[in-house]
Amino acid sequence: MKKHVRSFEIRKRDWKSLLNRFTETNSGLQVELETYDRETEEQITTPLAALHSLTLDLEDVKNPRINVTVLSGNKEIRHILFRPSQVVLHASRENGDEALTIESVNTETTVRLRRRLPLVALDHVA
Repeated sequence: MKKHVRSFEIRKRDWKSLLNRFTETNSGLQVELETYDRETEEQITTPLAALHSLTLDLEDVKNPRINVTVLSGNKEIRHILFRPSQVVLHASRENGDEALTIESVNTETTVRLRRRLPLVALDHVA
């Protein structure tokens, strides 16, 4: 990440509230998902799609998940990240970009959002 981007590791107890806030703030905006598979060393980036939701699923206590749901055309696509171990928020004051990096069993997935206006410009609107 660039110098003007700040990164914050999120405590596990705060994951649910952060994912809810990220969803409420950014639902409907375009995101891309970058997934790096540590076993195969393969990196895949999805085409831009509208963010629908990020949710923490604790139904199976031994196998928690973070579900990333995007909308592409008339399709709902869910990316299921098994047994997440770390969530990091990346934020830029310069251009308003935001991203979440989620480490899970064999992958590191970044949900990357690009805002249209810098946060500095948004400060003057409020």
